[in-house]
Amino acid sequence: MLVGNIFLLFATAATALSSPSHRRDATQLATDTLVQDIQNIDTGVKALTAAVDAFPGTDLTTFAVSGVSVFAGVADIHVVNRKGYADALASPVLDNAESKEIVDFTVATVGNSIPAGVDALEAKKDAFAAAGLVPVALAGLKLLKYDHDTFSAALLSKTNATADVEVEGAAVVAKIDQAIQGGIDYFSS
Repeated sequence: MLVGNIFLLFATAATALSSPSHRRDATQLATDTLVQDIQNIDTGVKALTAAVDAFPGTDLTTFAVSGVSVFAGVADIHVVNRKGYADALASPVLDNAESKEIVDFTVATVGNSIPAGVDALEAKKDAFAAAGLVPVALAGLKLLKYDHDTFSAALLSKTNATADVEVEGAAVVAKIDQAIQGGIDYFSS
């Protein structure tokens, strides 16, 4: 009798786990997690942009603190991006509504903050040059581009959306990629 009850328990659990409502719960949890990951990247980018804006260049009284803040910001974004990347890899394939939610959130957040952050960094190129930190800024941009490329690819591989949502997703990924690559090009010249 005990064996029969254990079998019934496992059969019931397997049925519940394969039900559409369980799949919906799992994909909604994945969507919520991925949206939070994107929010964390956006928050990190905004903090980094503020640190870049405050970067004084050769004013040695505040240079050390400001310089560390800028490069700590790159490290912070790298960490939250890698979490997002891992979450995207572990995510089930998302349906159109979930894919649209992620694309819309990306457009509204990092689709704006990353290009603005790169613009702020480019505006401080002379200050970074005066401090001898152009190679470090360039390395940071290259790391962030790698992070963006890998996270975006993993995330887009989990979307299952209508053509218009797919096009919008690809467009925001391209916008971010072009901004970061533009920064790399600018700091390389």
